[in-house]
This record gives sequence, structure tokens and C-alpha cells, in this order.
Amino acid sequence: LEPHEDDGSKPFDQIQAEVEHWVRTFGGTGRVLDLGCGPGIYLREMALRGWKGIGLDFNQSAILYAQDLNRDEGLSLEYRWGDFLTLDWPKPMDLITLVYGTFGVLSPLQRKTLVKKLRSALRIGGHFLLDIFTEDYVSQQRSISSWFTQEQDGFWSPEPHLVLPKVYEYPQGLLCRRYLVLTSRGIQSYNLWYQALNQEKLEEFFPSVDWELTPWPDLSGLPERRKPGWEAY
Repeated sequence: LEPHEDDGSKPFDQIQAEVEHWVRTFGGTGRVLDLGCGPGIYLREMALRGWKGIGLDFNQSAILYAQDLNRDEGLSLEYRWGDFLTLDWPKPMDLITLVYGTFGVLSPLQRKTLVKKLRSALRIGGHFLLDIFTEDYVSQQRSISSWFTQEQDGFWSPEPHLVLPKVYEYPQGLLCRRYLVLTSRGIQSYNLWYQALNQEKLEEFFPSVDWELTPWPDLSGLPERRKPGWEAY
């Protein structure tokens, strides 16, 4: 949404640093599946470094954008529109990615479905890469601004609008930030979900008998977290 803000995606320089680290870690070529790929920012960077990839996302506009860009650039990429929990996944894959906290917005049942599909799609010795929200990060989301108006094109709407934000907290570290956006055309509700996770909670879905969880301080390979409140595996 904005190259220097991280509301829609991470800043571009951080994405590039992460992809460089992945290529160094997992090899110069391979097949990658990006779950929740959006407009294909990560996949494009992987393809420019020799990887072939497939992206899945339920946002049709993002997929159409990625497909158009891919046709123009002729990269070895494919994009499919739909829910990655119900779509068929290509196999076998060398690397599967689910980044920017997406695992933390799935329900426990959805996470079990995800792990089952991972087992089927990953080649033997393949890797699954994800990052999660920590308790520190979720705590930061409790602070929210009061209502505000936007007289022109803004983040939530291209026309003048009123935004009414509110935070809802639930058990097990689950939090929702709801934004009601009022325009001349009506009211739209946007719910942003966060759940605090850690390695112990991940092991409930990725038991050590089947998976080896390797903590990374940062997806870009830095020895310390670039941004507090995140963990990567």
C-alpha cells in the first residue's frame, strides 16, 4: 500500500533482505509456494534470483495485478485466486512460505488443515517458513486512536469518510481491531485479528517427531529482531 509503511506489506528493502537470506539458506534454485502471496512481491524477488514459484491468495485484485506484472516480465511464476486452505497445492515444493503473521490469524482448526496440506506438498527435506506475533506485538495493538475523519482519499476509502476504531480482547491471547468506515455509500467493517504465539504453542501443531522447529530472530537472518514483537521459524 505504501513502500515505506508496513500496514499492507513490509517495507520493500526489508523484503529484499529477507529473500536474499532465504536464497542463501535454501539454495540458489528451487520451487517455492507462497501462501497469501498478495500482489506477488516476495515471489517476484525469488524469481529474479532463479526460483520458480506459485502464489495463492483470496484477494482477486492482488492476483490479477500479479498476473499482469508476471506477463510483462516473463518470470517463471504462476498465481491462483482462492482460499489457500481449500485450493489444491502443487507438489512437491522445496519451500513453502506463510509470512507477515498470517498463521496467527488462522483458527486452530484452520491451522490443522494447513499442517495436513504442508505434509502433502513439501518434498522430503523441504522447508516451511513462517513468522508469528508475540505477546509483545499483540499488546501493542491494544493501543488504538479514537474516531477520526478523512476529508479526502485516505487509507480506508477513496472518498471522505469517518473511521470508528475499537479493540476487542478474547482468551488465549486473541485480539481484534475493528474499524467501522462510514462513507456516503454506507458502512464497511474491517476486522484485523492477532493472536500471540510462541515456540511452545507452535509445537502443538508441529510436533518434534515430524518437524524440526528452528527459531530465527529475524526473517532476514539478522542476529537480532529487526522489529520487536515478531518471531520467525
